[in-house]
Amino acid sequence: MNPFASSAGEIAQEASGGVIGEMVGRALSVKPRGGIGKDGLVVRNLSARLRVELLARPTHPWDRDRPADERNELFVQQCLEDVSTAIPNLFRSMPEIQEMEITVLDPKCKSAIIAGVVNRSDALAANGFSAGMKLREMGLTYGRTNAGFERMEGDPVLIFNAR
Repeated sequence: MNPFASSAGEIAQEASGGVIGEMVGRALSVKPRGGIGKDGLVVRNLSARLRVELLARPTHPWDRDRPADERNELFVQQCLEDVSTAIPNLFRSMPEIQEMEITVLDPKCKSAIIAGVVNRSDALAANGFSAGMKLREMGLTYGRTNAGFERMEGDPVLIFNAR
């Protein structure tokens, strides 16, 4: 069922969507006028922007006895892989979302370690790269040191990916 049906059941071929589209369609339903079939408002385009703040997973408790530099590298790799998988999944689950503002926080100090604005097309096109390169291709920024991620001081500056 297309969520962009007007009150009279007309389906907008130009638009598609999920739960948000269904809610918009219901909110825009109008009383049909007599004698006119397929009467009502039709959504031609719908997009939304989502702001997501994620708390990165800490390293696995099994790795707590490893040397600090190994734990830091495991944390960085796990975080990059988690985020590079989660973002496309979010876009696939919400077809109306065209852009997401993403901030990933360190689980210990809660400071930003990855941030940026990701466009749907960039998130779904980033294939064949390492997890870190996927995130950069999506428009996210992060810094690395031998000790792990560099912390972003204050509010991270979000760079809009203008592709």
